[in-house]
Amino acid sequence: MQTWCGLTRLREVVEGLDLVQYAGPDGQVLWDLPNAPLPAEDEAAPVRFLSEFDNVLLSYADRRRVMTDEQRARLMDVANGLLPGVFLVDGFLAGTWSAAGGVLTVRPWAALADDVVEEGERLLDLLAPGMEHRVDVVAPGDDTPRSAR
Repeated sequence: MQTWCGLTRLREVVEGLDLVQYAGPDGQVLWDLPNAPLPAEDEAAPVRFLSEFDNVLLSYADRRRVMTDEQRARLMDVANGLLPGVFLVDGFLAGTWSAAGGVLTVRPWAALADDVVEEGERLLDLLAPGMEHRVDVVAPGDDTPRSAR
């Protein structure tokens, strides 16, 4: 929480909140809301598109729960610190995205799963309601977007 908000000395405040504690994979304390739904351990995480500067990218001291060190270095290698939107597949960083004029351009870092395009179409329903839209995919190592559908 301190990384997210930039404030310090929050231990007393957090410990006074009605939160549930869990042990993370490395034994660290993870906090959550009481009665918040928890998926089964073997349940696959759905594809998620995260916006530029999403708190998952910026607000955690340890980001290994969503990206490898190599992926973090690749993502942070941007001009002026302007982070792109990213998408997660099975809970891990899988590439970047941008949207303009009803077109969602997806830049996967490996083979693209079909459900990325489906989730991208749902995202466009939110970003460009009532507009004709499409999802374009830029294959890894290529700069030419190709319409996914």
